[in-house]
Amino acid sequence: MQSIIRFLSGEVPGGIFFLLTICGVILFIAYYLHKHSEIINKRKLRNATFALIGFLCLTYTIVRLARPPQPIQIHVAIFPFEFHNNGEPTGSHRVHPYQGLGWGLAEMVSRAGELQSPSHLTFLRPEWITGSFGEDSTAKFSQLDSSKLLAWANLLGIDYVAAGSFTINGQNARFDIQVYDAMEHEILQSVQYDLPLTAELTERAEEHATALAKFFYDETSNKFILPVAGNDIYKTSAFVPYSRGQYLMSLYEYDESLTAFQEALKSDSNSVLAWYGTGLAYGELMTRAADDQLRKNFQVRMEYHLKRAGQLDEKFEPAYSALADFYMSVKPEPRYLDAEFALIAAHTLYERDYLIYDLLSYMQKIRWESFDLKTKEEILKKAIAANPASFYSYLALGKYYIDQSRPNDHFSQLALNNFLIAQKLRPNDIDATLGLVTAYDHLNYFDPAIALLNRAAQIYPDHPEVFYSLGILHFHVAGKYKAKKQTREEFAQYPTAEMYFKKAIQIKNYPYAYLYLGKIYEVQNKRDDAIAAFRAAMKLLDRDDPYREEARKKLREYFPDIE
Repeated sequence: MQSIIRFLSGEVPGGIFFLLTICGVILFIAYYLHKHSEIINKRKLRNATFALIGFLCLTYTIVRLARPPQPIQIHVAIFPFEFHNNGEPTGSHRVHPYQGLGWGLAEMVSRAGELQSPSHLTFLRPEWITGSFGEDSTAKFSQLDSSKLLAWANLLGIDYVAAGSFTINGQNARFDIQVYDAMEHEILQSVQYDLPLTAELTERAEEHATALAKFFYDETSNKFILPVAGNDIYKTSAFVPYSRGQYLMSLYEYDESLTAFQEALKSDSNSVLAWYGTGLAYGELMTRAADDQLRKNFQVRMEYHLKRAGQLDEKFEPAYSALADFYMSVKPEPRYLDAEFALIAAHTLYERDYLIYDLLSYMQKIRWESFDLKTKEEILKKAIAANPASFYSYLALGKYYIDQSRPNDHFSQLALNNFLIAQKLRPNDIDATLGLVTAYDHLNYFDPAIALLNRAAQIYPDHPEVFYSLGILHFHVAGKYKAKKQTREEFAQYPTAEMYFKKAIQIKNYPYAYLYLGKIYEVQNKRDDAIAAFRAAMKLLDRDDPYREEARKKLREYFPDIE
């Protein structure tokens, strides 16, 4: 019913044409009966026809008035522009003082865009874009490789992309930027910007950022209004070290990024960006600290710096969403109530921050009511609508559909669609690979699943779940042959499955592998081995684990008196 309403309301193109088609068919049938039928009451037919058409038109009008058509969502990705330094060594061990300028300019463009953007025009923040790759080196690509750049945009349904590079010669930074229409695979604009590495740097950078944001507004037929306030936070002497710190954060060099942010604080102690960046760095160090006391110290500093950023600029939304993010990572227990308050503040300022919905998906249902959301599916879809490059949202939505699914149902297909995107974003990610394998398994696509796991076994030779999943697939392939009464092919799969289950047990006494080993021994009439495997599964699994109950039922078949 919801899909029909969306269609009629104009959210899906073609609603008016569908209505006209139905009216045309009704008129044709009425005309045919009126012309050729001798027994029908033509007066009643005419009245009934016009009454039906009137009812349809009235229904369509009510739906359109009650739910006006929503504009098509447009997403713009501003990549952090690459630094090309004419052969000088770069990287985490030697970073040019101005190497983060590409990040800073990209952030200024996205900030200038989102401050005045209508609800259907979303600018992706630089950290959202780099976060889609994570630490997976196989997923990353150069912005100068337009084919990979546009393939990435097409995968995620992003409409426009701005990418490019910059070089530094003396006291000048030159940016070469290309703006792409990702859907049409064409360059809309190629521009060059020169930024003087002097006191005028931030003024000139803001001019160029505003001009680039304005271009996207003009391209999408929207009037661009210069932000009255909000982008002034970049007019600070802390801009250069802050940008370098954000660049280092994208390289997962948190100690070096903290040093850069602290340098920004020394440059301007009233800079919102400097306090925000320092809080981010402390938060990342907090989540990775092994020592309890060290983690507690980082937590205090993270909270202090992010709250200070919020005090300096109450409308700087990223500080609130970051605070909520780190509240969820506090140990030993997440601070859910504090995180909820921070999310409410962030949602009030800018409801299209995907992190709001990503964090909500991990909270209890009762906290969703503050945001007028009812299901986890709805929350994760909002996260993806805000940020199509959100790897973890695709992963979480795929897992949600898998939990709802049965073999060969539409939930399995929905899970497959989400896991495919997640796995293409990060081909080496083990969670994306195993999720995609599970979806393939539910849909009986065994060959691509086995190929994926064989590749994963080379990358993660010590991961027990990879070999357990390989065993499961071969076990299910055997079941497929059993259904077709192909006994020889069925029994040929069991030794292979047994080998993989034993490998999983060898790596890490994997309890679930024992359960399936018992099932294989049961088919092979190895009574004692089956009993031993089921007992091992019961011993290792938690009492509330449903697989333990399954192992207990299997043992009761051999020992009916067992409790």
